Amino acid sequence: MTLAVALLLLALGLTVSSQHTSDIALRQEQNVYARENFVRRVFHGSVVIGNTLYIDGGEETLLVNGVKTGRPLNQTLSLDFSKSWDNNTLPAVKTIDKGLCPSLNEIQLWPNPANNTFYAYGGQLSYLVPFAGVSTVPLESFWAFKADSNGGGSWSQLDTSDNPAWISLTRTAGGLWATSPSTGYNLGGYSGSRTSQRTSIDGFIPIPGLQTYSYTTGEWSNRSAIGYSKFGTAQAGGMVHVPTWGPSGLLVMVGGQTSPLNLWSDGGTMVPMSNITVFEPKSQTWYHQIASGDVPSQRNRFCIVGARGGDNSTYEIYLYGGLIGGGIFGGGNQTGPVVQENANMDEVYVLSLPAFVWFKANYTSKDPRVLHTCHLVGGRQLLSVGGVTSSFVQLDTSFNDTDPYPYGMKVFDMTAMKWTDGFNASAAPYTPPDAITAHYRQNGQYPLKWTNPALKDVFLPPTTSRPTPRPSPPPKPHKSSTGRIVGGTIGGVGLAGLVAFGLWAHFRHAKNLAQAAYEADSFKRAVQVHELERAERAVEMGSGHFATELMGTEIKEFKRETE
Repeated sequence: MTLAVALLLLALGLTVSSQHTSDIALRQEQNVYARENFVRRVFHGSVVIGNTLYIDGGEETLLVNGVKTGRPLNQTLSLDFSKSWDNNTLPAVKTIDKGLCPSLNEIQLWPNPANNTFYAYGGQLSYLVPFAGVSTVPLESFWAFKADSNGGGSWSQLDTSDNPAWISLTRTAGGLWATSPSTGYNLGGYSGSRTSQRTSIDGFIPIPGLQTYSYTTGEWSNRSAIGYSKFGTAQAGGMVHVPTWGPSGLLVMVGGQTSPLNLWSDGGTMVPMSNITVFEPKSQTWYHQIASGDVPSQRNRFCIVGARGGDNSTYEIYLYGGLIGGGIFGGGNQTGPVVQENANMDEVYVLSLPAFVWFKANYTSKDPRVLHTCHLVGGRQLLSVGGVTSSFVQLDTSFNDTDPYPYGMKVFDMTAMKWTDGFNASAAPYTPPDAITAHYRQNGQYPLKWTNPALKDVFLPPTTSRPTPRPSPPPKPHKSSTGRIVGGTIGGVGLAGLVAFGLWAHFRHAKNLAQAAYEADSFKRAVQVHELERAERAVEMGSGHFATELMGTEIKEFKRETE
């Protein structure tokens, strides 16, 4: 054998060996995501596009060579929801390479189903990643994922270099977020040394304001949220876009925390679950309404989804799980009565609009969850994804406690108000539970008292003028050839004429009253519109730059130039 042949065989052997090693590593990685190797998932983001669930960011505990191992999720995962499954037949997880897209905890995934796309906003560096100063944290960047028809897709970074609004933003985590068909929203959150290179401090600084991103124009805005809370701050609560009312739908916010501007103390100031905040995006107006019914105890870090009632006359917001007080950060230790309270956090509550009444599902608590996400799937089903048991004293203990549900997926039938054994791809469309239907039948459509009277006009249908009834014409006299009844006929006609005249006069008076009432109501509404327009002009006159690091009431939008 010549030296050249030997070297060629050696090279081929090394190539085959390298390829073989790569194939083994790939098979091992895929095997890690086998159902039996799953332990827990936390701090992740998730989104549904079509019939596919995507999971990104956060941390996972898996069995690797038989050892429970915690690690950041550095890939995007997907699961197929086009077919029904139960807890024993859940489909396999598909892994998708992320390229240069950073992996962060508490990432927000904003869906744009019209384009089979979702966007990644916010987040912070995992505590499982060694920290060597703020330079360890990725610079602010905005990424989009384009889904394909096979549960795959690819990430790409969007160019925000010429967008002053985006450039002014500091990456946050822990904010309230929601999406409409055209816009992504983030309210508040906090920043620290692991969220942004711009915040090189220990601890967490509240970031006030409401940030929005338009899917159609690429326009970013950063507005004051003073109408939400005293300082415009918010953390660890829930927000839902409600499309049923308002020209652009409504944002509805429940629970969580708020704080002063200088420091966020986890669990310091809880928002009462009876205090519901409503934001109307077109007029930029904030409202507050006190809810009644079976109001949940104060909590944060729950998951939340919304669904339209069967005839679109109601909208229900479903809330699952959560945590009493704080304690996730700073070691995550819970002691005393809080532990027992959190053991009962396996609860599903429903806030029904426009009555603003809370209802509670009736079942025994046995699987309390926190740090999970949830979605509306299959028409009427709430899908809970991941999370840990909120009743453990040590957070590390909950990370290593094996989830009783495959991949951490569990399904709640929102109409039947009960947990099921799997996902039904053929489930009937959502209709409100019987208890909610009965409430509206017995108590009417709206609250007994509006906390903010102006909110009533947002939910009540617009007033329409009704046609004024017209009096019937006098009956025509019947001709008769019988002379004996001529006088009786004439007398009858005279009496009928008097009656008809009286009816005509009555309806004319009623018409005038109705017209006067209509004009008065129109004037009242014109005054209200004038006041609203004057308020909007006052806001526009005060326009200016509003950075998340500072507090103010100025409003300004910036439009990204599209290629």
